[in-house]
Amino acid sequence: MSGTTNPNGWQVAGIPVLVKRSDRRRTVALQVRPGQVTLYAPARVPDTKLLEILNVRRDWVAGHLAQYARTVPPTPPRPATASPCRSWATP
Repeated sequence: MSGTTNPNGWQVAGIPVLVKRSDRRRTVALQVRPGQVTLYAPARVPDTKLLEILNVRRDWVAGHLAQYARTVPPTPPRPATASPCRSWATP
């Protein structure tokens, strides 16, 4: 049983928490990236235990998200139209 879900709409600081379960995983881990929180867990760990772990680490996760908001610049938008590339081999 492996899969990715967002049970019960869990969120930290307004960011949805993605839960990735694996039959082979033996530990629970939290990964925080700009605008993304992922909780990795063994398939056998119940949602109630995961929510307990998330609540214990909620301030830590929110602090990392706030730090990313201060330090990581937003990705600039891509131009609507791209100019065609010229080949050096074309005369």
